[in-house]
Amino acid sequence: MSRLIVITDDAIRLDEVGCWLELLAAGVEKLHIRKPKASKEELECLVKEVPQEWRKKLVIHYQPELAEKYELGGLHVSFKDYTQYKNCAVPVSCSVHNWEEAREVIDSCVYCFISPVFDSISKTDYTANEELKQVPVDLSNKKIYALGGINSDNAGQALRNGYYGVVALGYVWNYRESAAERVKELLLAVNKENVLR
Repeated sequence: MSRLIVITDDAIRLDEVGCWLELLAAGVEKLHIRKPKASKEELECLVKEVPQEWRKKLVIHYQPELAEKYELGGLHVSFKDYTQYKNCAVPVSCSVHNWEEAREVIDSCVYCFISPVFDSISKTDYTANEELKQVPVDLSNKKIYALGGINSDNAGQALRNGYYGVVALGYVWNYRESAAERVKELLLAVNKENVLR
């Protein structure tokens, strides 16, 4: 398992599903479908294009009906909405922003993202929270993924600081190189650190 999760770009690209499949084939653990401006119908059209064998690696944000209908790998929600969705028929993951929130959900959700661990790449005014630099001892063996500013230089550092894995967004989508090339760089960093553990 690569311990690298990628969140999709906000915009729908020309070859959106082809790009998803390329990232999954490269070794991404899970691909989070987050398209805040897309309609449920648009999202369904995309999900339907994904071959059955890849659907368990897809996690959709805030669309429990689509997650269940297409037997996706899960549903992702924010901390404030977690109680509303936690008994969904598919696995539920959650985004948190401090250690107290993480402690509250970590034993009932499949994993959680915590942010911002580093200065965000996709949101210029979203700077690192120093309190999130190191995972507390009581949470160090839990499935907590570092989100915010993850790149090939700091992914290994996040794992050394106690994170179970890392979540990439801006590093994958905000550059001219192909998303798959950026993912391969991240996977090298993550897998190198996993071998050293």
